[in-house]
Amino acid sequence: MAGITGTPTHSLGLLDPTVSQSRRHQLNVIDKLHSLGVQFDIDVPRIVVVGSQSAGKSSLIESFSGITLPRSSGTCTRCPTECVLVHSDQPWECLVSLQFLTDESGRPLEQVRNVPFGAPLRNPADVEERVRRAQKAALNPNVDSQKFLENDSSVPTITSALNFTTNCVTLKIEGPDLIDLSFCDLPGLIASVSEGGRDDDVEKVAELVSSYISKQSCIILLTVACETDFETQGAHRLAKQYDPKGTRTIGVLTKPDRISPGEEGRWIRLIKNEISPLDNGWYCVRQPSSIELSEPGFTSEQARLRGEEFFENPPWLALEPEHRNKLGTRALTQKLHEYLMTVISKRLPELTQELQMALRRTKDELEKLQAPTFKDPIMEMMHLIGDLSDSVFRHAEGVSYVISRSSKAQAGFNQFERIRDVHEDFRKRIRSTAPDFRPFDSPAAGTVGWTYSMSSEPSFLTSEEKGSSPHSSEPIYLDDVTRRATTREFQWEEPACKLVESVYLIVFEHHRKLVELYFGKYTAGGLRQEVSTIMQEYMQKRRDEAIERVKWLLELEAYAFTLNRHYLDDYRNKFMEHFKTQRQAHLNRIRAPLPLPAAEPWNPNQYALEIMATVRAYFQVAYKRVVDTLPLATDCELVRVKRRDIQETISLGLGITGSDAHQRCEKFLAEPPEVVAHRKELRGRLDRLTKAQSELMIT
Repeated sequence: MAGITGTPTHSLGLLDPTVSQSRRHQLNVIDKLHSLGVQFDIDVPRIVVVGSQSAGKSSLIESFSGITLPRSSGTCTRCPTECVLVHSDQPWECLVSLQFLTDESGRPLEQVRNVPFGAPLRNPADVEERVRRAQKAALNPNVDSQKFLENDSSVPTITSALNFTTNCVTLKIEGPDLIDLSFCDLPGLIASVSEGGRDDDVEKVAELVSSYISKQSCIILLTVACETDFETQGAHRLAKQYDPKGTRTIGVLTKPDRISPGEEGRWIRLIKNEISPLDNGWYCVRQPSSIELSEPGFTSEQARLRGEEFFENPPWLALEPEHRNKLGTRALTQKLHEYLMTVISKRLPELTQELQMALRRTKDELEKLQAPTFKDPIMEMMHLIGDLSDSVFRHAEGVSYVISRSSKAQAGFNQFERIRDVHEDFRKRIRSTAPDFRPFDSPAAGTVGWTYSMSSEPSFLTSEEKGSSPHSSEPIYLDDVTRRATTREFQWEEPACKLVESVYLIVFEHHRKLVELYFGKYTAGGLRQEVSTIMQEYMQKRRDEAIERVKWLLELEAYAFTLNRHYLDDYRNKFMEHFKTQRQAHLNRIRAPLPLPAAEPWNPNQYALEIMATVRAYFQVAYKRVVDTLPLATDCELVRVKRRDIQETISLGLGITGSDAHQRCEKFLAEPPEVVAHRKELRGRLDRLTKAQSELMIT
């Protein structure tokens, strides 16, 4: 394909390329930072050329640099192209290189790779084919890039590993007629997938462009073709999204020769910044058509002259001087150079501080991802198991402490507050099963005028216990006491089993947190899951044993027995007095105002009252015994475990006591691949940030 040929004499117009040494040095520093890849870690100033597919970006870049870029139908550019233009007294030269940021799967590399791609070029006509091959190499980071330099007929047919990539083709062009300028050309935004494309191509290109222009130091060179409504072009919408106020966007209209007659007015209004205004304004350039480019011997000088001649005609000729200064490549290039240097001068002092912050964050992340330092995997495993066992034991003794060999030995999984609540609930539930004795006849045996009267809690009980628990059993009246009270068994199995289950769930959750604390990072070899399963089975076994233990204790309660005769007699006397008082009060209510007989009316029921007092007194003795022994038995089975039991259980469960213990421990302690990969990525980031800091210190 024919294109611009020859040395690009005055390819930027008659622009004076002289810049101060200070500016050149600043631009060199920014270019160096880009070559290190730190633009993905901190916000480094850059010019980014964005536009929809076929918006004329390639022609625009050719006018800046005097080279010809590859063209094809459909989507051509599939990777960023960095252009570094350097004014030099030496003859024109172009050096092509590749910057690999990701692998064939699109994952970031540990170290950015900058690979020279062929010898320096002295003829601009040779650049197009070199760039075409370089783009192919960028899309295939798994293939030796030198293969794409060979005159091999198989190169064009290699299926690309990536359809789009952040891997970059870099063109460093030096010459006497160039101005110092750096910019990055991105793939054109597409509205649909072309033939042979992939379903996610549209989203991938948009994400790639967004990753560049979302940075606040990015100068957006928005390329809009004068062929369709600019507001419907995807690049304009995306630039508006990330720069809604238009403070860092420079607009450039391309293909003004395609404007339909009579439609010039709305494009002129853009040049005047009357619609969709931008702080840095809109520019307009006219680039060679495909017919002109196909002319044999067509030169960059001819392209420049024809572009200038185009704007010497209406309606451009009628523009005011301040707006005519925004026409042509020369004006645009001068604006880009000045604005880029302004942003760089402002950002350089800030970059030093941002680099220091990025270095600190990276070092902190690396510290959290310290690689294992153990030499003997068996000893390391035994240390971990021992630390877990010690922590379980200490917490069982009420010490909120976690053993750790790091400086962060802090924790606080205090389970006893929750267990105390369970104990109190158990006490109340047992207390609520106390026989609800009523020292008077039931309603069925009463006389006319009988009224229901609830027996009140004895004052001596409320003073020795915190509050009272409502009775969960049916009332037992005087006339029914001999039948029901003597055959009564206390219903304590259900609250006892709930006690065990509740304590088990608390301890199980507590152990799960400790396992996660000590073994949480050992997922690759399945160690965390194995230890979790072993601890779960261990605790389930102890729960079953605890249930059997409390059931056995409850079986003992089926027999009325106590050696605490003093407490039993004391309670019996107190309850007898209480029941007599309650009965007398009840009789006074239902018989008043009838005079009471001289003899006590309840003497015939003396035996029934004694049964009530004795049974209620024994319940009080047994209840106090049970609410101590059952929680104690539960704690001994579930909470107060022995260090050695846990150590032996886990060691046997993991199978690390046999001849293959070394291999099994190595497998269990292996780090997850993603952790290893992330650590490598962090080390690479630390390396490039450190190098970038050195560059800025030199500045």
